[in-house]
Amino acid sequence: MTRADERYAAPQPVACGRCGAIADVVKFSPQHTSVQWTAEAAGRCAEFRARAAAGTCGALVEGCAALRESIDAMVAAGRLVVAPPAYSQMDHGARVLPGDRGGGDP
Repeated sequence: MTRADERYAAPQPVACGRCGAIADVVKFSPQHTSVQWTAEAAGRCAEFRARAAAGTCGALVEGCAALRESIDAMVAAGRLVVAPPAYSQMDHGARVLPGDRGGGDP
């Protein structure tokens, strides 16, 4: 069975504890974090600036360890929630199994 995992969650601003750069963050699971950097946040980020000074293109910077620590601290404090999956039935013939709520109906 194929299910579409359509997670809808509003990004939350997270400020880096090191430099104060603010990025929009969504936690989809303990392992999956989506971080949306603005040009302003990337320009303020100490790690991005250091990598740029070393010649690395900003698009190739994997992330910021200090922001990751700030995100983890917010999750631990309950101020950043993990968005649960919202499975829905696919249009191309997928079945909803017994006991599966499918499209989010109670």
